[in-house]
Amino acid sequence: MARVTMKIKVSSPLASPIVKWKPPPLSWVKENFYASFLHGNQLAWSGVIIRDVDGLILGACRRKVDIITSSFVAETVAALHAVRLSLDLGFTQVIVEGDCRSVIQSLASSMADRSKIGIWVHEGRKLATPIRACRFQHVPRIGNKAAHLLASFNSTST
Repeated sequence: MARVTMKIKVSSPLASPIVKWKPPPLSWVKENFYASFLHGNQLAWSGVIIRDVDGLILGACRRKVDIITSSFVAETVAALHAVRLSLDLGFTQVIVEGDCRSVIQSLASSMADRSKIGIWVHEGRKLATPIRACRFQHVPRIGNKAAHLLASFNSTST
């Protein structure tokens, strides 16, 4: 009986490149936001962290939001919390960064959003108008870890 040997190269689909937080341009701040959603309770927690070019935390918040119907809605509401925090703290050049690509694309677009998050997208755009420069951009979840930890901290309890 002949013996057959095969070499198989296995690559893990879970392996991902290392993504680190990248600072904003000089005189800008960067806000990272995340939402932790508890489907059974229709409850969400949002976490927002604002940092400067040196990575120093200039502000942070964590908010509980009741009657949220999906993680998609929760992420959109968390983005609104991010914009509201930058307004409250008086920042004028802001990069709002989140890991839900569809939410970021909706907020960055000037097109009307007729999806289930449309009302929040409209509110977010309106809320951002007083900010001199506001950009929305996507970051992979691994690059959004601080906001993720803030939103997820003990979020299983109400």
